[in-house]
Amino acid sequence: METRTIDKFNSRHVAFYRPFKRTFYILEWNPDLRFWSKYNEEHPIVTLHRTTNHGEGICRFHIQKGRAQRYEIRIHADGHFLMAGNLQVPVLKKVSGHRTDGCIGREYTPQDILTNPQAPPYLQNIALWSYLLPVIIKIKHPSPEAIPQRIAKLIVQESVSKEELCPITMESITSSNSAVTSCFHVFLTDALESWFERNPAQHPCPVCRKVCVMTKV
Repeated sequence: METRTIDKFNSRHVAFYRPFKRTFYILEWNPDLRFWSKYNEEHPIVTLHRTTNHGEGICRFHIQKGRAQRYEIRIHADGHFLMAGNLQVPVLKKVSGHRTDGCIGREYTPQDILTNPQAPPYLQNIALWSYLLPVIIKIKHPSPEAIPQRIAKLIVQESVSKEELCPITMESITSSNSAVTSCFHVFLTDALESWFERNPAQHPCPVCRKVCVMTKV
């Protein structure tokens, strides 16, 4: 499954795992100062879970170490989370950036790791975060410009001399009731107007399908 960029966590808490001690520590989001800092609340019962709601995610965020030190780290989340009381705490892994040891407060060991370290985490359908929406860039093509009437007359005169037929009606092109599109195709005016009425959104040329405008002769 594709790893997408996380926009926002649904919890104000995230956790990091310490594999050598087999413990977790939690960081708490400070909305006023806009950084993550150490968390020290007591939670007697902590369990490890994994969400089935979405795939993996990555993001960057800032942590606070000490009174004036802030660091940016890049993290990866694979869907594991802790249940600590009423908290649902996503478990993150640091990919790059400054060490986070200075943010370690109270450490937690999930009960299931104590009783059966090999047991898989409990699966739950819980959304832990939301993803950044993809940016859609719309390319605006320039509008076609009508051919000057004097040029259109010359094009129609040439079509008449060659006894060309209107591609829509298959009738002969006439110098008195013809129109030329901006892509240089010649039609009977009434036929082209009816065609545009049937295709009001873009006015595609009946011959080449390019968006066009017409010049009446």
